[in-house]
Amino acid sequence: MVLTALVSNSPSGSLLARALRAYHRLDLSSAQQRASCRPPANTAYRLTQDQLDRLVTAYERGATIYDLADQFKINRSTISRHLKRNGVVMRRQSPSRAEVDHMVQLYESGLSLVRVGKRVGCDAATVRAHLISRGVQTRDSHGRDLI
Repeated sequence: MVLTALVSNSPSGSLLARALRAYHRLDLSSAQQRASCRPPANTAYRLTQDQLDRLVTAYERGATIYDLADQFKINRSTISRHLKRNGVVMRRQSPSRAEVDHMVQLYESGLSLVRVGKRVGCDAATVRAHLISRGVQTRDSHGRDLI
């Protein structure tokens, strides 16, 4: 903008010289200070052993991965990696093939979706989704076969 004002009021012969003088008079120190306040891109942040211990304890007490990521200012996947490296069993993992086989057996033995869920430790809707993915025909909520 400074250069535009100088250019519009000058004869064409001294245009470049005036523009260069204006450029040299500009104070760029404040712009450089602002840019240097940012952390470098892709800087790895290492947790101390004390922080790792607090992270594991908080997760085991019920904190979510999202909560921990906000608290420790690191990515969710990094939180998961730290927890797995420290031997923590993760919550909300999909059941294994053997667990789904067990769900199918329990359901086909006559148990309801709710009771199967209670036995395997998950919600009835989760049981239903896994049964359907295996091609098991579900009964209605009163135990009658669907037509």
